[in-house]
Amino acid sequence: MKTLFTFVTPPGECSYLPDRVSSTRYEVTGALTPAEYAARMTAGWRRFGFSLFRPDCPTCSACQTLRVDVP
Repeated sequence: MKTLFTFVTPPGECSYLPDRVSSTRYEVTGALTPAEYAARMTAGWRRFGFSLFRPDCPTCSACQTLRVDVP
């Protein structure tokens, strides 16, 4: 995998759970093999274009990334 850069959004108000703080970790890639993609998806990352992202909240781990396999 070729990572161009990574960043974490500043902690802010959680849009899912009241009175919680949330952040999102991003990794922007230039190249990603199918095996690397599958490993990231299994590890809870999601993809939008060349950006991979996942919750990275400082004080909470309530968010669960779900992937629903649809036939």
